[in-house]
Amino acid sequence: MEINFNRDDVVICIAVAMITCGLLYRSWIRSYSSKININRKEFDGTMINEYTKKTRAQVLQSAHVRGKRVFPRNDLSDATSMKHQVGGHPMLSFGSEYVIKLLTKDDRGFREVLFYEALRSIADRSGGGIVNSDIATRILGRDADIQRNARLLKALATFTAKYHGITSGALVTDSDIPPTGMILSNVTAGFQKPCVLDIKMGQTTYEPDATLEKKQSQQQKYPEQQIFGFRVIGMNVYDPSNAESDQNGFLTFDKSFGRQLKSAEDIQKALSTYFKLRVDEENACTVAMIQNVIRELERLRRVLAECNDGMRFIASSILIVYEGAAALCKPEKYTVKMIDFAHVRYNPGGDLSFIYGLDTIITVLRSIF
Repeated sequence: MEINFNRDDVVICIAVAMITCGLLYRSWIRSYSSKININRKEFDGTMINEYTKKTRAQVLQSAHVRGKRVFPRNDLSDATSMKHQVGGHPMLSFGSEYVIKLLTKDDRGFREVLFYEALRSIADRSGGGIVNSDIATRILGRDADIQRNARLLKALATFTAKYHGITSGALVTDSDIPPTGMILSNVTAGFQKPCVLDIKMGQTTYEPDATLEKKQSQQQKYPEQQIFGFRVIGMNVYDPSNAESDQNGFLTFDKSFGRQLKSAEDIQKALSTYFKLRVDEENACTVAMIQNVIRELERLRRVLAECNDGMRFIASSILIVYEGAAALCKPEKYTVKMIDFAHVRYNPGGDLSFIYGLDTIITVLRSIF
């Protein structure tokens, strides 16, 4: 007997699966967490909770050395606002190769620099990197944790934009002095019409020691994040045939759009819009590209599942970019990167919440074509 499923059946199945997985996940994580030995408190918190001023100065000096290789004079006069940014903190473009993420004067800016210094030190190690080995050791932990975290960061290197240090003299954003920024490779370089999707990962976006007010505020912004394991921060879609596109042919969807995605069907429609899937058009190239994106997300999932049992990537995002010009469509013309590392913490057991969100995204992507 042949059984036929229509689109509504598929949506309902996905929604039920998401809710069921969410409930099972919460039950399992409580059971799993109770079995983890967290006596070493220094690894159950932020990556800078015990660092001295001397260590901080060493890390920043290393970051400045890197930055001077790209900006010898620290001259940002030619920098412009980033064209295709869809969310997050303000960023500048410097030519087509680099972006500069402006850093705040609190510890969030330093924590992100710290993470990238650790990651880059591992990536550079075989080639004689410039990061002092003592700094790398203190960033990564002690004893067995050093090797464990080093393996994770080495595996994550291909999933992050290349880091090139920082600019100017202090971690501060102030109108009276040149802005300080972290220099990263521009992941949209090489795309003529980059379509960009920013997805905030995890079931929570606040740290365990956040105030009750902060936790409640974050929960109220998008309660569905507990179910989906992510939320859409924003997206840019090149669609010149759409009457609502801007003068450059782009549709822009901000964070308010993402907060309106309340159901599995809403998420499906949003991702179909992002990838410009239309029933009445030929989508072979786009479908092949989506399949490649899924494989890349699965590869990232394996890294986090197999290599990570010591870090949690709170409020980090997945950034997906593909070529929006139809004439230039190629299945391999895309990129998938992790971004935003200001809230990375040592966390026994790794980051099951991030993996849960990846599983949901992969499931929805498989359902849209």
